[in-house]
Amino acid sequence: HRSAAATSAGYDPRMTDSMTSRMRAFGVAVVVVSAALTGRATAQTLTDSATFNDPFSTDPHNPGNRAAIQTHVIQMIDATPSGATIRISSFLFASVTYRDALLAAHARGVNVQLLVDASLTHDASGNSFFDLANGLGRDTSKPSFAVLCAVDNGCIGTGIDHDKFFLFSSTSGQTKVVVQTSANMIDHVDKGNSGLTAWNNAVTLVDEPVIYEIGRA
Repeated sequence: HRSAAATSAGYDPRMTDSMTSRMRAFGVAVVVVSAALTGRATAQTLTDSATFNDPFSTDPHNPGNRAAIQTHVIQMIDATPSGATIRISSFLFASVTYRDALLAAHARGVNVQLLVDASLTHDASGNSFFDLANGLGRDTSKPSFAVLCAVDNGCIGTGIDHDKFFLFSSTSGQTKVVVQTSANMIDHVDKGNSGLTAWNNAVTLVDEPVIYEIGRA
């Protein structure tokens, strides 16, 4: 039994029990928060990788579903800090998903530069490229722009611009990140295309200054 004398002397054991319980609860909370932060950091770590999609999977819980490459790239776009630059070359552009992500990046101070082949993409009112070009501008001397290559010609050299790559000066805490992919920047699924409805792959290379500079040139 607890001593009445101890209580009268200013020591109340019940206070000790309460303090102990609170300290234990605090300790558990710290462990839970630390684990959550550790898990978040791990999930956001960007390393060399290969990403594949399954055009027949629409399951949002399947990391390899048909939007796997698009999701991977947009996560990198979203993780690009203000002042950094995203450079993109694509054969086709018809994506409100990419449009919105790139406009949001531009709004927070990211430089966005996009080149697209003119074969099947048109800078016409009502489509996603037009919206993006309006938001970024079309002046290639500026930090941000979206332009089409000349018809039946690449932006550099002759022939079509059939390449599909993304260059990030900085994203997810990494620098000079390259994504080379077979997927076009297309998010509609009403007809055949090499976006969501085809088998595609993307290779991500982190801290690759040589490849990055070749693409940037």
